[in-house]
Amino acid sequence: MDHQEFLGNSIKKIAIEKSGIIKKKSRVIIAKQQNTALKVLKKIAKQFNCRTSTYGNDFEAKKCNSSFLFKEKKKKIILPLPVLEGIHQIENAAVSIAALKELKCRKKNLIDSLIKVSWPGRLQKVENGKLIPKNSGLNGEIFLDGGHNNSAGIALSLWVKNFKNIKLYIIIGMMNNKNIEGFLKPIKPYIYKLIAIKIPQQKNSYDAKDIFKKSMSLDINSEFTDSLENALKIISLDKQSLPKKILITGSLYLVGSFIEKNK
Repeated sequence: MDHQEFLGNSIKKIAIEKSGIIKKKSRVIIAKQQNTALKVLKKIAKQFNCRTSTYGNDFEAKKCNSSFLFKEKKKKIILPLPVLEGIHQIENAAVSIAALKELKCRKKNLIDSLIKVSWPGRLQKVENGKLIPKNSGLNGEIFLDGGHNNSAGIALSLWVKNFKNIKLYIIIGMMNNKNIEGFLKPIKPYIYKLIAIKIPQQKNSYDAKDIFKKSMSLDINSEFTDSLENALKIISLDKQSLPKKILITGSLYLVGSFIEKNK
């Protein structure tokens, strides 16, 4: 459920819009879907005389220690885990691999792709820059993620739950057509402190105080400030013995602003 002002207010309507990418007599690779969406995609693919390949039926993937198993009905291959952060990237990689195998891509190239892939703004780790000088005192790792809907909140919660003995700080800004509570609820149990800001140069973003009020209504330890710089300063002044994980999230506009300022 996203971009509903353009795509519609139900899974079925959104699936119909998304299926506009399907071309006649093409091969359609379908990621894991709710049944409502899957029925729409398969129906339209059939109308266009397309062959479909669906995650969970025709192919799937699962983590095996430091590798992952990509499995089709008659074949299995072991591949390295994608270098992208987050368990959800295994499913994403599986969909890409299914498409690449359809194009006769060799295993060597699949391996190269998985270990070299880069996706800025999706759990991107940032280690240096103007906003985070070495003497900043942050005592932690910084990640950027442009997630802004319920599904993104779930994916981020699955990522952070694997860390032990850390304090999770979230710096969040969000456009005012997004559901803040829906995004935050899955991550809520893991948040040590949330700092709300308004996205720079985005008049249609929530004010920091509005985000603060919504997060406080969820009983999240929260405060608000007027800039990324001040949000990072608040975190640096919070002296913790445990390592910090700092997640800047809620909007790709906010992530873009951080990247631009951090050059």
